[in-house]
Amino acid sequence: MLRAVLAGRPGAWAQFVQQCQSDVYAACCIAFPGAQAKDEYVAVMAQLRANDFALLRAFDGRATLSAYLRLVLRDVLCQRVARLLVDAPDRGWRAFEHFFKRDITRIITRYFPAAAEAGRERDIYHDVVMALIENGYRRILAYDGQGSFGGFVLRIVNNLCVDLLRRDVPRRRLPAAIQRLPALEQEVFRQRYWEECPPEQLVAAVRGQGIAVDGPEAVAAAEKAVRAALPANFKTGDDDRPRMVSMSVAANPADDPLEVADDRATPEEEATARQHEDTLAQASGALRAAIAQLPGDVRLYLQHVMAEDPAPAPRDIARRMGRPATDIYALRQQADRLLRQALREHPAIKSLRLSV
Repeated sequence: MLRAVLAGRPGAWAQFVQQCQSDVYAACCIAFPGAQAKDEYVAVMAQLRANDFALLRAFDGRATLSAYLRLVLRDVLCQRVARLLVDAPDRGWRAFEHFFKRDITRIITRYFPAAAEAGRERDIYHDVVMALIENGYRRILAYDGQGSFGGFVLRIVNNLCVDLLRRDVPRRRLPAAIQRLPALEQEVFRQRYWEECPPEQLVAAVRGQGIAVDGPEAVAAAEKAVRAALPANFKTGDDDRPRMVSMSVAANPADDPLEVADDRATPEEEATARQHEDTLAQASGALRAAIAQLPGDVRLYLQHVMAEDPAPAPRDIARRMGRPATDIYALRQQADRLLRQALREHPAIKSLRLSV
C-alpha cells in the first residue's frame, strides 16, 4: 500500500487515509484539545503528503506502519506546538500542557514518589508549570531546532524536578572513596546505603536510574567493590540522620521497667509556645492587610485558592474566574511577588523565618 502511495498510483492515497486516519486523528487528540484536533488533523495529513511524501519515504518496514506513524506524528505535533507557542501563546500553551501533562506528571512521580500520598503532587506540578511559563516561556523557546523538541522539553522538566528536589532535600555527598569508583559502583552505594534498597531489588533499582547493567553478576561485583572501598565499620545510616528506635529494644524486659522522661512542657517551653502563637497572630494580621492592598484580580485568585484545602487546580480556578489557564499561573506569580515585597521587612515575618 505504501509503495503504491509513493508511486502515485490512483486511489492509493485514499486507501492510506482510510487505513491510517484513526491513528493520525488519535495522535492529534492527544496533542490538541477539543475541536482544534480536527483542524490539526487536516494540517498533519497535508504535511504527510508534503515534499513528495518525504516523511513516509523514511519508513523501512522494520516496524509496523502504525508504530512508525506514532513516532513520526509525535515529532510533527511537537513541532506544531512549538510554532504555536510563538505565533499564538495562549493557544500554544493550552496545546503544550494538553500534550505534555502526562509526561510531566510521570517525571514528577519518579522524582517525588511520596508526593501523591502527601497531597503535594499538584503543588509540585504547579511549580514546574510556573517555571515553564515564566518570562514568556523562556525555557521552552530556547529550543534551537537541534534534536527532538519533545526530548528537549522532557530534559527541562527533569532539570526542574532535580532543582526542586535539591531545594527540599539537602544533597548528600558521596564518601571520597566512592567518588573515585565508576558510575555503577556509585549508584550501587546510593541504593544500598542511602535508599536502603534490598539486595534482590538492586539490579532493577540501578537500571531505573538509567545505568546500563550487564546482569546480576556485574551488580554483585560492583557491590563487592563498594564494600572494599568503605571502612570496615561503615554501615547503613552512617549519615548522622536521626532515626526512630523502638522502645521494645531500648531496655531489657527482664530488667527494671524503662524510666521515660516527663513529656510535659517546661515553663520555658510554654513561654516560647505562647510567644510563637503571638508572633503567628501578628504575621497572619500582616498577611490579611497585605492581601487587602493587592489588585482585585489577584485578591480574587487568592480567595479561590484559600477557600478549599487542598486548593483547586488552575483549570478549575480559570473556569470559575472566566479566564485562560495561563492567566492563573501569572496571577500566582504576581501574588507571590507582591506578598513577598509587602511582608519582607515585617518583624513578625522575620521572626518566623528565623525560627524556621
